Amino acid sequence: MNKFILIIIVFVFSVILSCNSSKMFSEGDILDRLFIEQKKISPVMADNFDYCRRIAISKKEYRSLTQSKFDTLWLIERANEVDLSSSIAAWNSNRDFVVIFELDIDGFNIKEIDYNSFKDPLKTITESFDTKVVDSNHDVLGSKKVFISFVSKQSLVTLGF
Repeated sequence: MNKFILIIIVFVFSVILSCNSSKMFSEGDILDRLFIEQKKISPVMADNFDYCRRIAISKKEYRSLTQSKFDTLWLIERANEVDLSSSIAAWNSNRDFVVIFELDIDGFNIKEIDYNSFKDPLKTITESFDTKVVDSNHDVLGSKKVFISFVSKQSLVTLGF
């Protein structure tokens, strides 16, 4: 009888684990993994972008990106090194829309635009993650600091320049 109960418990536990692992991402998981990887590159900018993303995720437009079913999430995050004002452009593999979140001393602004009308020189590079094309000389005082990130179920890659 005890063996039968143990088998049932193991079966139920494995079903619960498999259901949880089939969920693509949790918002916290994305944010935590991204923060850890960006902190390796630039701790100050990582803290800034983490703060900005956590404010953005509380807004329905941004949250809808991570709650829909997708296999890849792309981010272009920019910060001004002088005042740490930030902007995040985010979209997922559904390519329906791009959420642009801007945070500065006056507060935040969030807008959702059609993916096809989103024009950014880093859009193609971010999606293909062709790092050979990215100019890495953006560390001059007063210039913008940029992170591009690729998040999928299998991997997370983020580059700072």
